[in-house]
Amino acid sequence: MALNRANENWRKFVAKFVDEAKSSTDRKLTTGLYLAAAESWARYAVGSPEIEQYLRRSLEADPSNRKAASHLERILRAERRWIELADLLALCVDAAASQADRILAMLGLAEVCNTHLDHRERALEYAQKVLSIDPAQHRLGLSLRLLLASQGLALRSLGPGGVFRLLRFPHRRLDHGDLVGLIWVQGGELRQRRACLLRLPLF
Repeated sequence: MALNRANENWRKFVAKFVDEAKSSTDRKLTTGLYLAAAESWARYAVGSPEIEQYLRRSLEADPSNRKAASHLERILRAERRWIELADLLALCVDAAASQADRILAMLGLAEVCNTHLDHRERALEYAQKVLSIDPAQHRLGLSLRLLLASQGLALRSLGPGGVFRLLRFPHRRLDHGDLVGLIWVQGGELRQRRACLLRLPLF
């Protein structure tokens, strides 16, 4: 009985969250209240437009709210709204509260631009930024494939020996396609560094 009563009263709690958010002058409190409202709608009224509405308000209050951004990203992906998703991820890149969040957003943006929007140059731009910040990050394979898809221009732009900065981390694994692409891009320079390739794990 108590559970049923709570389920029936959830709209009242949401209305309270929203009223408090509207009158709040604290950014963190405001974004948290709108997020709580969105999560309540998601729990009791799956698929309702209020979920997205309050997630966007949460991000308006604090664009660095990673939880609100993640919820909204899932909605946009499920509905295949790629342009809006790219805009959201670009916002996340600019507003990221940490380097890890910024890298995650840039990788997501590169993937969306490359796979769903056919914006290869923009995808390449963000892949390069990721590699310049952290060549050893855990999704290196994706970044390399994006770079190779640009016909090697990105790898050349890294400068002499730039590829080998990417190969200094023996715990990272590249597939055969990546290796072939690297050889095609750098040609003779790779042959001069055969020892580096021999240490590169492929499986």
